[in-house]
Amino acid sequence: MAAFLVVAALVSGVVLAQEPQKAPFQRLDEAEIKAKYQNCPDGYYTGPRPGKGVYTKDHYIWAVTPEFAERFCMPPEFVSSELKGAEAVAFKISERRDEERCSYNGNEERCGFEKGMRFELYFRSDISLPKAVDTTVATVPNVPSVFMIGMSESQYQKLRKNKPERTIPTKAFERSQIGISGVKDGKIVWPITTLHEQTYFSRVFDGIDYVAVEGSTGMFTNPRMEALDVRRFAITIRRLGDQTPSNDGRKLDDFAYLVELPESFSNKIRAIDKVRGLNYKAMVEEYLRRRSQR
Repeated sequence: MAAFLVVAALVSGVVLAQEPQKAPFQRLDEAEIKAKYQNCPDGYYTGPRPGKGVYTKDHYIWAVTPEFAERFCMPPEFVSSELKGAEAVAFKISERRDEERCSYNGNEERCGFEKGMRFELYFRSDISLPKAVDTTVATVPNVPSVFMIGMSESQYQKLRKNKPERTIPTKAFERSQIGISGVKDGKIVWPITTLHEQTYFSRVFDGIDYVAVEGSTGMFTNPRMEALDVRRFAITIRRLGDQTPSNDGRKLDDFAYLVELPESFSNKIRAIDKVRGLNYKAMVEEYLRRRSQR
């Protein structure tokens, strides 16, 4: 039957596209994996590599410096000479799986998890980042069942006035101190979103500190800002005590610290945010709809 179809196609002048043959999987043994992928001085990437039969699923996209890749055997496709200010950056769209928000119109329930743009940054420990709290660790607590109890205004005010002292601080940086913005001609032209601190670890590796931050999704789909054709993006860290309302128009040297993202990495972030993040136009329409109902 297959021969008949090939002959019929040739007679009719139609060329059938042959399905590409997938190369057979050549699994490396443990010694080969160690020699090829685990021969770096300080560690190795546990994600998928050619020939590995067992690995950790990687939900991030990465940009790393050549030096970081050499220390930790990172894949060559992660390496960028354009990354400035950090040794590595990992990005993904996160979901807060502990809290699922729903709406019900009497006939249909629509539910979804809150999404966020998550950046995990690796800095050299000898860099003096402008932290508000001198600590080696800070982390936002996770208490899932609390989301099922709405707090009254009086309870909220009591907690604000009488904050209990905790051994581990929840934040090392000031609120709204970190953000991501589009950059042109040495200044901010597109303040995309604030990035809220989730975790800070000093020396997560020898000589390497770690900061995880999250911000709103959907901001890369703003049509007015997209028209500016911005190609450079940076994660900005303000100086301590900086209360400027917006980063829009600010010169880059106004900030305490910058992480300049590679253009190819930024393009991937934009593409992922458009597909998996919230829709900016829909957010604006929903905001206007709610205002009209007040």
